[in-house]
Amino acid sequence: MANNNWDESKHPRDDEGKFTFKGQGTTNPNDGNAVWERRANIFYSNMDDKKKLESALPLKSSFKPDESEIIKKHNTTFSNETLKKARTFIQSAEKFEENAYKDEKGIWTIGYGHTYGVKPGDKITKEQAEKLYAEDFKIHSEPLKYVKVPLNNNEKIALASLIYNIGEPQFKTSTVLKMLNEGNKKGAADAFELFCKETKIKKQNGQIVKTKEYSQGLHNRRLEEKKLFLTPDK
Repeated sequence: MANNNWDESKHPRDDEGKFTFKGQGTTNPNDGNAVWERRANIFYSNMDDKKKLESALPLKSSFKPDESEIIKKHNTTFSNETLKKARTFIQSAEKFEENAYKDEKGIWTIGYGHTYGVKPGDKITKEQAEKLYAEDFKIHSEPLKYVKVPLNNNEKIALASLIYNIGEPQFKTSTVLKMLNEGNKKGAADAFELFCKETKIKKQNGQIVKTKEYSQGLHNRRLEEKKLFLTPDK
């Protein structure tokens, strides 16, 4: 028999927007035998069932939050204030470029270090560059999900700046990430300075070759990132 008193709006859903329940061969939320359960709260669609089960089972949740998921969400979430600070920090290093140019790797770049879909002769306004920066920042801050320890805001910004420059693949295999996940934040900060070389494209014996060369500009950026990483939040 259907329970016409069931009011779904009064029963909160889980993080995926779903109810979980135990029933007697039914998946119908209106079925009077359905027992609905959500984390620490247990709801029953039939009050008689509730009384019977309360005497046998304590109303206690067996749900245990996944700590790694909590840390991942924390590390990839930025407040508006932190986003503003990150923009100022990263854009001071990237610098605005109105016209498309080839970077040291020979990649066409524009705005604040944006590379996707850029072609020779492209031009951009600051307003357009800001929109592209916001999209790029979202992409380059996402790899912070690989960090298994909680980060403060300055650590997030410093790491996002590093990833914005070196890319996700290098960060995933970096000593910076390895040290962080081992709980060695000082070691992680020192490892920023491992990324002080830039790719240079040269012609040798009629062939184009790529070489890695020390860059004072990159070293200066790594030192600024390291300094911010080690600065406690106010």
